[in-house]
Amino acid sequence: MAIDLSGGLEALAEGQRLRRLTHLTAACHALRRPPYAFADPLLEVPMYRIGGSILALVDGTLFNPLTGQQALQVAPDRAGGLVALVANLAPGVLKY
Repeated sequence: MAIDLSGGLEALAEGQRLRRLTHLTAACHALRRPPYAFADPLLEVPMYRIGGSILALVDGTLFNPLTGQQALQVAPDRAGGLVALVANLAPGVLKY
């Protein structure tokens, strides 16, 4: 999950680097603190990168864990398709 959120396998190729690893680290720290208190957010929380933002899906709410800004309330089983929809409809909501 960390590699996917930081640029994917192509970011590990020679001459490339992982992107925005600090955003992922900060998002995980935020998800470890109350009110969420996840022991290991990378394993417990579905996360998505949209532009420069990392969004987390917790209890049907898609939000930016760094700012707490809610992007969308969704049914958890439909999150993947709705994340793509939100990225196309409301890019301003998802900026870091």
